[in-house]
Amino acid sequence: MMAFLIIPFMVLGVVAILLALWIASRPRFKKQSQNPERPSSATISLPLLIFAAASGVLGLVFSIYGFDRSLWLDEFGTLWTIDGDLRQVIQRAFSFQGQSPFYYLIVWAFKQVFGVSEITLRLPSLFFGFATVCEVYLLGTLVGNRRIGITAASLLWLSPTMAKVNADARPYALALFMTATLFYGFIRSTQFADHRGRWLFIAGGAGLFSTHYLLALAALGVAIAYFCLPPLRARYAPRQFVTDIGVQLLLVAWALPQLAQLWSRRAELSWLGDPNYLAFFELAGPFIIAGLVYTVTARIAPISGLQQHTLRLFWISLIVPIALLEILGGLGVNLLERRYMIPLSVPAVIIAAIAFEWTPRRIVVIPLSYWLLFTGMAFAMNFRAYETFSTTGFQNWRQASACLDILARRDSNPAILFRSGFVEEDLRTKGGVPPSVVLAPLYGTGALSNTSNMIPLTYSWLIPGNLEYMSRAVEPALREVSVFYFLSCANCFNQATGKYPDLFRAWVESQFPNKFLAQPVDAGKGITLIRFADKTQEAKFFAATCPYVGSTTGSVISRSKIRPSNFS
Repeated sequence: MMAFLIIPFMVLGVVAILLALWIASRPRFKKQSQNPERPSSATISLPLLIFAAASGVLGLVFSIYGFDRSLWLDEFGTLWTIDGDLRQVIQRAFSFQGQSPFYYLIVWAFKQVFGVSEITLRLPSLFFGFATVCEVYLLGTLVGNRRIGITAASLLWLSPTMAKVNADARPYALALFMTATLFYGFIRSTQFADHRGRWLFIAGGAGLFSTHYLLALAALGVAIAYFCLPPLRARYAPRQFVTDIGVQLLLVAWALPQLAQLWSRRAELSWLGDPNYLAFFELAGPFIIAGLVYTVTARIAPISGLQQHTLRLFWISLIVPIALLEILGGLGVNLLERRYMIPLSVPAVIIAAIAFEWTPRRIVVIPLSYWLLFTGMAFAMNFRAYETFSTTGFQNWRQASACLDILARRDSNPAILFRSGFVEEDLRTKGGVPPSVVLAPLYGTGALSNTSNMIPLTYSWLIPGNLEYMSRAVEPALREVSVFYFLSCANCFNQATGKYPDLFRAWVESQFPNKFLAQPVDAGKGITLIRFADKTQEAKFFAATCPYVGSTTGSVISRSKIRPSNFS
């Protein structure tokens, strides 16, 4: 969903809560709610089955539509990481990704079986997304009944977040699966005190941390809830819980040196601009509203005491990581990005499923309508903006590379100034050499035949040393050419980097007054391509659209002329 709609939808959510509260306060409603009709825990109604079936089909369509479109920047990072043998995968995951090799080894195994393509890179995420939904069904059934399990699984599968992570060659779907495993193991331990639940809890926590260090904040809420809610300790003794936490810490102790190294580099790895304090609402807005409607309108206690405390567990597990990220953002450590909150989808969707199950029938239509409007608007806007429901292909590096290749051959090998959007590009300002992954969007597509005259740029225009680098490495090269191109991901800049294309154009004009004519070229979604031609010469004129007319769908990676092994 577009950021400008978050505030209106938050206001609409408040209106929905107030409307539900007003309906619940009416005398007629109070009289009827004394003996409400509740479906049996074993009863699976036909409307629920239809909803589950429709959610399954639509969720799959939304996830795989455009599944073979161009990778985006971070997915090219995955492609670069899995190139080579196992030793190289491990080394690159540690040195560049700032993550463990866990996820990348899985994708590497898929590559060995199916070859290299956009679909191959994204298949593991789709499989883990499906496994997550199955586990959320089991989790919902364990918390309440099969109706809650089906509702939770359907809501998650049909969410914009799930469609995105299913089609993203990044670790987030695996992180969701590990989060669901963590919660399922913990709830099973608190209800049955069995060893299987404890081992699942240990595996989920260690697996979540090993998938992505920053996403492990979701486990913190579970620990706090455990010590705040005594009934959870009735069957899962504190000694057992502490022992299991200790086992998790031992299993991930190997990551301590890397965490220390990442902390020492936190300034140079910072890429977010101003904190987005409302990022959580884009992820879980309709689920939070559903839960609040249930909270303010509940007149009876349809669930047991243990179930009530379990519901509180999910609220705490949702609120604690959000609050921590908000506090860190206010202190200058900005991690307020939706991708870092993805594991919170699991507690959020369980809260919503319980709310839809137990909210009185006269009121439940309000949160259901809100969810439908929110979700429908998000998918509609994604499709309008990116022509996919999952936002897959929102950076069309494949078309941009092919377009630039044609233009460059017409201009007889002009200079190409390239900015990928990886923060590591700023190492150039200190005399360092960025990892070769920063060139992956060009080499990985295999569409650009000649990069001999390519000049790399920095990530941030505002970083100290950038102007010195431009004067040293870029300005002399531009004095030797009559045509050059500026290529960058679009909108991959913020308050910390400066609006790079505009500042670059201003720099060109200041260094070469009235010499170059800048002409933007429509090279594809999510890409900025600008052609600069010398005004004093008879420059060729190009239309504002890319002359590349080939297909922009279907795998190109597997047909690359420049193999991924040439990245390094």
